[in-house]
Parts: sequence; C-alpha cells; structure tokens
Amino acid sequence: MSSNLDVLGWWRMEMWVSIQELNEQGEYSDVEMHPGKDLSTGGVFQLRQMIYYGLLSVLRDLGKGYLALCLYNSREVVSVLSSLLSHHYNTGWVLSHIATAHYELAEYLQAERLFSEVRRIEPYRVEGMEICSTTLWHLQKVIALSTLSKDLTDIDKNCPEVLHCTW
Repeated sequence: MSSNLDVLGWWRMEMWVSIQELNEQGEYSDVEMHPGKDLSTGGVFQLRQMIYYGLLSVLRDLGKGYLALCLYNSREVVSVLSSLLSHHYNTGWVLSHIATAHYELAEYLQAERLFSEVRRIEPYRVEGMEICSTTLWHLQKVIALSTLSKDLTDIDKNCPEVLHCTW
C-alpha cells in the first residue's frame, strides 16, 4: 500500500482523465491522446487531438491554481490563474479564487476589485462571498457590506455563506 505523503510532508495529487466519444453504434469509446509534433495523422483527427490537448491543458491549469489555493500558496494562485486565456479568466470561479488569494495576501483593494467583477459577471453567485464580506469589513466599507448582505439574503437566506455575511 503506497502513501500519498512523502518524506518531506508534501502531498502528491494525481489526476487521470478519460476522454470518450460517441461512436456510430451509440456507445462511448475511449479516445487515445498522442500529444506531439506528428502531423501525419490528418485533418479532422488531428484537430480533435488538439482540442482534447487544449482542454486537458486548461483543466491542468485550473487544477494547479486550485491546489495552490488549498495549500495557501497565494502568489502561485494569482500567477497560474492569471495566465489563463480571457474567456477562462473572466469567469466567476477563476476571479473569485484569485480574489481569495489576494485576500489571503492581505491585498484587500485588489480582492475587492475582483469580487466586484465576480458580482457583476455572476450576480447570483454565493460561493466565496463570505471572503468578499470579510474583505469589505477589513476595508471598513459598511454600505457595500450591507448591500452585499441584503443581495445575498434575497438569493438564499439559509445558505452558509449568506449567514456568514449577515452576522
């Protein structure tokens, strides 16, 4: 039995992804991945391989950023997630994680700016708003904190994040 904890006390995280496609018989079958410079496979198949490789690359970066956030490596979170393409970067999930990293670094103005953008993009997002409310508390922005509390209470008054914001 192998342990995921090595001698230095670091955790090792491994992720396997199985990509499947629907074949002519209506069954899912595994798609083999062969990243590399081999251009002899031809048009559609190679395009499909590039798409799968790109998807795995985005998932890898999202995973690296989330792992760094879980390990409180906030500078790495900002670095990894900020390097995503704009259509991945400008999502509530990514921006709220970068904002949380700025909060952990006590960079409250940057965190507030990003949380404001999250609220603009996804006005019904509740996840992460407890960090947003604490950020506003640190900045002593009482009116913004009250507005956040009211908006979140209107969305779901029993949600744990909302209860945190209303205390």
